[in-house]
Amino acid sequence: MAIRSPSKAIKNKMGFVTEDRKSEGIAPRQPIRDNMLLTVRAIQSLFGVIFKDGTRKSRKLVTDLGQQVEIKTDSFDREAQFLSGGNQQKVVLAKWLASDADIFISMNRPGD
Repeated sequence: MAIRSPSKAIKNKMGFVTEDRKSEGIAPRQPIRDNMLLTVRAIQSLFGVIFKDGTRKSRKLVTDLGQQVEIKTDSFDREAQFLSGGNQQKVVLAKWLASDADIFISMNRPGD
């Protein structure tokens, strides 16, 4: 299958877990919660699904994902930039787990 756009990849249940979390993986000045829901919002815009932030369902999803990947934080309302590098990477993984993707792609840079 030829994947020519991010939206086509998402529609085909693929996720991209970037190694460069700071420039490609997170929105550092946004809350951890918003970062974790980024792919859910992207899917919502592609498929027209209704998923409102702040609802019991979205709060539960964030809590469940945070526990699943073991993000260490006192609040998911904290800006992602204040997490350690490892916890930022967990946020990147959590946002793709939220998308219910079947395939995760991760690429290393040459020389890594």
